[in-house]
Amino acid sequence: MTIQQTSRFKRYILPYILLLTILFCLFFYSLTLGAVKSSFSQITSCFSQEQSATICHIIAVTRLPRTITAVMAGSSFALAGAILYYITRNQLACPSLLGINQGAILGILLCLIIMPFISLPGIIAAAIIGGIISGIIVYSIVSLIGVSNLKLVLVGQAINIFLYALGQVLIVLFPDKTGGMLVTLNGSLAGTSWQKIEIIAPFITIIILISILLAKKIYLLSLGKEIALSIGINANQLLIIIFFLIVGLCSLAVTMVGQLLFFPLIAVHLSKPLLRGRNPYHFCIITCLVGAILMLASDCLMRYIYTMQEIPLGIFMAIIGAPILILSSRLKRAQP
Repeated sequence: MTIQQTSRFKRYILPYILLLTILFCLFFYSLTLGAVKSSFSQITSCFSQEQSATICHIIAVTRLPRTITAVMAGSSFALAGAILYYITRNQLACPSLLGINQGAILGILLCLIIMPFISLPGIIAAAIIGGIISGIIVYSIVSLIGVSNLKLVLVGQAINIFLYALGQVLIVLFPDKTGGMLVTLNGSLAGTSWQKIEIIAPFITIIILISILLAKKIYLLSLGKEIALSIGINANQLLIIIFFLIVGLCSLAVTMVGQLLFFPLIAVHLSKPLLRGRNPYHFCIITCLVGAILMLASDCLMRYIYTMQEIPLGIFMAIIGAPILILSSRLKRAQP
């Protein structure tokens, strides 16, 4: 193997092998966790239909959809964070700090209050509409006061806090219609089901593929509108597409697991040490894998510690996310 081939292996292939191995191990480990313990051999036997019906039923109906949902939601949140980081070039840019996730949650709450018996597609549509409206509000305010990365984060956080407070008011005023969503809205995989996966998975897959295919154009746009225009990229049109991609990824992920503060931010920062060079496709794919691993590892850890009860993942993300946010701010300030 030549020096060039060795360098390419370390730069591209090795990170994928490492991340896919970790994801594969976590995937199977997740299937063993729960009130009813099961081993890896039992899991393998279920796939070959040589295990008891009870264990196989638990795995097929509860644990497998939960694990798949964790991978999908983690990838979606992480990719949304990567795209937003590229566009804003802000270390602190995160969909959850710009009101998009909270807007999606508010859309779900309003939908449940107005139409308590609405179907899952209706809830998904409400989440997307809520995310779009909150994103438009943030962008409109920033446009009026002058666009800058700092103002984007500050305005987004202000809108995020307002929407959060409004959501809590709705939960207090309508506990009979929204009380069942308390755990889910704070980040949880407890409410996962095959129905959600069957409806949401095709949309998430399509949006992720489109986002990765547009990664190079998104990267070029991040260098400046003038550079993008000089090579034939319609900057305004691309920005609109990017906006809907971010809203779609976040809203669909929120519908599946609820709000997870700091999650996209953490995933993006954990991806950076694995990156060599500035290949945008590589960055997006690596971030997706890191997001899936982070979501699955967090869920496994919480299920391992709290076997008999469901603890919101949002609490765990807030605990580990706040120090990362503070550290990132200090490192950015220390840069010359």
